[in-house]
Amino acid sequence: MTPEQLAAAGRRTVETLGTEWSRSARTVRRARDLGVSGWAFAVAGRAGALGEVSPSVAAAALGLVAPDGVREAFAAARKVMPVSELAAERLALCCRWGGEEFAGVVGPGRLADLTGRVLDAADAGGLPLFAAWREMPVPSRVPADLLAVRLYQLSELYAGAAVPAYRAAGLSPVQALLAGPDGDAAALDHGWQPPFHRPGHLPRRRAWADAAVVRLVAPAFAALDETERAEWLAGVRTLAGRPVIV
Repeated sequence: MTPEQLAAAGRRTVETLGTEWSRSARTVRRARDLGVSGWAFAVAGRAGALGEVSPSVAAAALGLVAPDGVREAFAAARKVMPVSELAAERLALCCRWGGEEFAGVVGPGRLADLTGRVLDAADAGGLPLFAAWREMPVPSRVPADLLAVRLYQLSELYAGAAVPAYRAAGLSPVQALLAGPDGDAAALDHGWQPPFHRPGHLPRRRAWADAAVVRLVAPAFAALDETERAEWLAGVRTLAGRPVIV
């Protein structure tokens, strides 16, 4: 399996596994305990890895989230705490979730190590949010905790690569979301408001862009040899197939 084949085969699994913790009931409860909405916790907390930037800078880095939604999230979050602290709260939640979800998985340390090598090899040029999350201090080095964090960081690599790829394909952020597998639901989840207009070229351009995302991410997987690539893919697929606890 080539690095490009692995980047393509693992993308959806990483995007699901890497963000599963952020949709858990535990995360929702923590946001409520802190006094912020789920939207503010998700958007401002995610962008908070960049530090105390302006909402416009955060929107540029996030890429697909509606700028008005980013401004609303920042305004709500900053009434409670700096967004950089909110990002740290999210990372701690990711660790705790991983400790509970992945503790029973065979060899979480090995899978965390392989994923870490991919992350270390990734070129963060033009991907500021991925670079920021890769440098965030991880509060726990327990293998299961670390695995959850590294899968989240890898999901940010894919998300970061998607931003320039979709633009290069001539897609606006909302068009890129509408052309994806979740359509209107994805656009709404990212803060865009209907009515939505769908030019006929969207699916073709989205397919081109998704191939570009894979090409951008693939060089990072060259850090693994062919045997390790197969091992890593089997490992993340096993994680994806485990019983889900929320």
